[in-house]
Amino acid sequence: MFGAGFTTLAYGFLDKIDDEKTDLFIVMASVVRIFEAGFCILSINSSVAIIFNQYPRSVQGKVLGLTNMFFGAGLTSGPLVGGILFDVGGYGLPFYVVGAGILLTVPFSYWVVDKHIDTDRQEASMLKLFRKAPGITIPALVRVVTGIVHAFIMPILALYLTSQFMVESKTLQGLLFSILTVGYGVGSPVWGWLGDKPGLLRWSILGGILLVTIPVFLMGPCPWFHITPTLWLLGTSLFFTGAGVAVGVIIMVDIMEKAKSSGMEDNMALGAMVSGVYWCSYFIGTATGPIVGGLLYQIWGFGWTTTSVAFLCLLMCVMYSAFMARESVLEQHRAKYSDLEKNKREMRDMTTINEKVPLTKSYPQYTEE
Repeated sequence: MFGAGFTTLAYGFLDKIDDEKTDLFIVMASVVRIFEAGFCILSINSSVAIIFNQYPRSVQGKVLGLTNMFFGAGLTSGPLVGGILFDVGGYGLPFYVVGAGILLTVPFSYWVVDKHIDTDRQEASMLKLFRKAPGITIPALVRVVTGIVHAFIMPILALYLTSQFMVESKTLQGLLFSILTVGYGVGSPVWGWLGDKPGLLRWSILGGILLVTIPVFLMGPCPWFHITPTLWLLGTSLFFTGAGVAVGVIIMVDIMEKAKSSGMEDNMALGAMVSGVYWCSYFIGTATGPIVGGLLYQIWGFGWTTTSVAFLCLLMCVMYSAFMARESVLEQHRAKYSDLEKNKREMRDMTTINEKVPLTKSYPQYTEE
């Protein structure tokens, strides 16, 4: 948190570079942002590992959903607050305020977090995680796809609003952008609550993928539907798309459960690795989403771009359904094997007890001469 706050403050001072030194500004901005991203992901991974370590499985989804609700609130309010601060104090003020706010959370975090939480150090290996639990690849791919859906709209929505609806007001465009993040903030605690219900974790994830697929088809809308594009349809689709993408909060729990069922030890190291897999998948999606969206928009236009992304979601539904079916079969085999091992242990214990009991106590009619 300290590193993230410091680099955010540093970014606010970049406007002090001479206007003629454009190359220097680009280099310094890139370096500061790279370090800021590194510090932020360290903080995120640590937070998730602490959640897995400190909270029981019955509430992990709710806790992750609650934290992601605030993440969505930040995404929603960030552009608005940043715009206001920029109008008031210029380029640097938004970064000064945000950086100072992050630094103020450092002593609070130090006071709240258990000081002995990381005294038991464990070695971790990402290679071992994928070797013992290759099935985590499918939930990770789901998170990549939801990341693509979350981000592909970013470079093309403003262009579409201007060309299709003649919406040139930046305020209205910003409000429409915020609908997506509002849906994300609303959906996060709901998915967290559903994911904690016994037997509903993977069904909730499948439902979330379907909830993403339908509004993305309608967002364009899909040219095959012959529906007239309207702002209310676009806004409604954006809200439910955000709500569906929020299912990602329990994908992390699914990855964790799959790793534990594959024989990985449940400890802080595993929580950190699961968080790393999850956020790596999400950021791969958010990095490729704008590129894919921009290229498809230039080639096919908005309707076919959203339709293509919707078909990607539909493909992910099929893949995850197959994954659920396979996991169901494996769990049945594990249960049978567990029962068999339990019976074997009971038989061995009975045999051991009988061997330790003297013959005269087991069979009183026989006495030693």
